[in-house]
Amino acid sequence: MIVRPYTDEDLAAIVRIHTANGLPPNCLPACCKRDAAGNPIYAPLFFMKKILADGDRICLASFLKLTSEAFLFVDHEYADPERRWLALQKLTAATLSEAAKKGVEDVTAWVPPALNRPFGERLIALGATKSPWDSYSFLLE
Repeated sequence: MIVRPYTDEDLAAIVRIHTANGLPPNCLPACCKRDAAGNPIYAPLFFMKKILADGDRICLASFLKLTSEAFLFVDHEYADPERRWLALQKLTAATLSEAAKKGVEDVTAWVPPALNRPFGERLIALGATKSPWDSYSFLLE
């Protein structure tokens, strides 16, 4: 078994593995797709792509994409709740617009369990979707 960098020639094997696992389309990253002309899609946020091969067989693949984590700080002594809500809407729109211009594809907010109901509802009202997937993190030091 060897671990090596991904090449465009690996695409067919990755698509085969993706299909065989019955994964939804959004689980096939952009860097593993082709444009209308058949060229590999350039996806700069994918900074690491690794393949594990046993002989000529690709057995596993791992892709790392830069992601954006949102942090929010609210002065709850500022104005009334309605004015803070308007401020949050304005800040969110400006933040997401600038992130999109910089090539960011998604922004994630991890909400502490104690704030999930009240603040999660606000995030949904702002256009966020609650992920049905559990999150597991590797904290690198």
